[in-house]
Amino acid sequence: MLCHYVLSDGVRAYVFQGFPMTVCPDAMLEVAKFAAANDRLFTMNLSAPFLSTTYKAELKRLLPYVDILFGNELVSLLFVLSFTFNI
Repeated sequence: MLCHYVLSDGVRAYVFQGFPMTVCPDAMLEVAKFAAANDRLFTMNLSAPFLSTTYKAELKRLLPYVDILFGNELVSLLFVLSFTFNI
């Protein structure tokens, strides 16, 4: 369980780098679900090219709760190539 200070009432947005996904994807998911349930933003920087391929399953679980996803040109390209979208 995350520290209650992280999930306090004063927070309006959560900004995560992608690297915590390598060690604590469940904690990221917990914060993302909390943000969604409490009308707060959850944003994430993809951070590194390997996250979209090596941690695809973890990222796929997290994506429904991500309000803003961003990254540089390379990580964005690899993200798009790793996932199939019904647009």
